Amino acid sequence: MNVKFHSIAARGDAVGTDEVGRVVFAPYGAPEDVAEVALAEEHRSYARGRILRLESASPQRVAPPCPYYLPAIANYAATACGGCQIQHLNYQAQLKAKQSILWDALHRIGGLEDSLLDNIVQPCRASPQPFHYRNKADFVLAVEKGTPQIGFFARGTHQIIDITHCPIQQESNNQLLKVARACLADGLAPPFDASTGRGVLRRLVSRTGSNGEILLTAVTTRASWSQAKEFAHRMQEAIPNLVGVLQRLPRREPHIIGGRDWLEETVGALHLRVTGEGFFQINTSLVPTLVETALHLADIQAGQRALDLFCGVGLFGLHLAQRGAEVLGIEMSRGAIRDAQYNVRRNQLDEKTVKFKVGDAAAELQNLTVGSYDLVVLDPPRAGAAACLPYLARLGPARIVYVSCDPATLARDVKALMAYGYRLDTAVPLDLFPQTAHVETVARLEYAGSA
Repeated sequence: MNVKFHSIAARGDAVGTDEVGRVVFAPYGAPEDVAEVALAEEHRSYARGRILRLESASPQRVAPPCPYYLPAIANYAATACGGCQIQHLNYQAQLKAKQSILWDALHRIGGLEDSLLDNIVQPCRASPQPFHYRNKADFVLAVEKGTPQIGFFARGTHQIIDITHCPIQQESNNQLLKVARACLADGLAPPFDASTGRGVLRRLVSRTGSNGEILLTAVTTRASWSQAKEFAHRMQEAIPNLVGVLQRLPRREPHIIGGRDWLEETVGALHLRVTGEGFFQINTSLVPTLVETALHLADIQAGQRALDLFCGVGLFGLHLAQRGAEVLGIEMSRGAIRDAQYNVRRNQLDEKTVKFKVGDAAAELQNLTVGSYDLVVLDPPRAGAAACLPYLARLGPARIVYVSCDPATLARDVKALMAYGYRLDTAVPLDLFPQTAHVETVARLEYAGSA
């Protein structure tokens, strides 16, 4: 059947309608495409399928530069890397799609009217680097028919696409991949073979700091790895800016097998230590814009009190402190809190007025005095912050700045906060993940009175 596509959905699939007006979703489509589609799932109000042939190609299409992205439309399920979803769209089309994804989530899930959203949802902020932006690579290893494989999962599967480079990774991570492949060939990095139970390495996680230094974490199946020290030495010898190699077992803290366990990031005037397992935003080039957007919406004044939930290493809280706010940051990760506390001292901030503590956000909110904070900034994981919202509303800050990596959970949480008397007045999408369907958002809610 023929389908005319008109938009991009939250997971990156194109959305269109068939000859009878039924909604059809298909990967690798573009708005304005007309395509022959084979249906894979049929439901009452929609269907899912795959594009067999383009009848009329959209002007929004471009040739993807990555050879692993879409070798051929008809067999994409078996051959395409799953890391990117919209590399076939030109960059302006990607930005427009992400603004629409956020707008749709706030309308469909959040219940906000079109007329309000036209004034709330801003254009998507572009990444200075649409390619080579990722400072972190998570390479998966396996053995296929006796041959070591290293790369990323194919779309929707656990099949590994064996790669030699990735165009959205910083070149330092691609260089590390090249050296790791040589170690694989020499037997220094034996991948785990699920069919035999032999081998050690499951993943190699490479992270590049803003100063070009690299940290590598080797995720292994067991502690005993006879070549571990030799592997670390070989990697550091070949890559002079590789400052540390760590080994981590599942569900355990990593330990150093070469060099050190941290990087230092610079954002504006702040210097932030991030250890190997700590969280930092993937797109270094857009982090300053992310922070500036959050600070602008926070509009904090010197002497006001700010609560930083899911604070990580203190990216937002420390910037608020620089503006004279009294800050308390809360985070479950002990390692991240150690980094945040170090970062207070590293940036010569007052430890009496800038504090970070380990804790569950929902539990800690229950212990805070009503009305004790003027501002709350929260940057929760993809699942959102549903468990926190009743206690956040009870705390009663005048303003909430919500940093989200999932428009759907943001919309759900915004709807809940509106029921507690808050009003969403701004939502700014940012393209921290070009070539993918992921959307980062900074949203501001103001207390408007009892609902």
